Amino acid sequence: MIPSLVHQAATYVTADPLVVAGLLVGCPLFAWLGRLVGRRRGWSTTPAAVAGAGLALALAVTLCRVPPQTYGSVRPFCLFNGFFLIGTNELLNALMLTPFAFFAVLATRNPPAVMLVSITLSGLIELTQAVTGAGVCETQDFLNNSAGAIAAAIAGWAVTTLDREPAEV
Repeated sequence: MIPSLVHQAATYVTADPLVVAGLLVGCPLFAWLGRLVGRRRGWSTTPAAVAGAGLALALAVTLCRVPPQTYGSVRPFCLFNGFFLIGTNELLNALMLTPFAFFAVLATRNPPAVMLVSITLSGLIELTQAVTGAGVCETQDFLNNSAGAIAAAIAGWAVTTLDREPAEV
């Protein structure tokens, strides 16, 4: 299952030259911005840089691509469908914001803020897809992106909690 998912993700990312261009430009740029913001805010700069690159990955695969022809000229503004994780695309959507959320928590040590930012980003990405036609706005994608980001933020919180030195007695 995992090798198949990795293969599907790699194929999806490299199949569209706009996504590849978005990654080649976005990852170094957003990593540099993450490091810069991290330094100015007193965050851990390496996780901040990786979080920036993770955000660039999410934006590249959702917004830097040839618009899908799923609905032809008539398509709904947003599809209202539910949360489920059955299928490769659904799992990939759940994983989309996880690098950003996990490393942002390691950088900031503020899981609630990272969760809120991740949920907001997911909603903005879906709305941008609806407005620009760069993708299909789906409530399922929003829910899957948000759930994956929340799980990653919790994992990041667990790592930061375990990483703390024990209190002296």
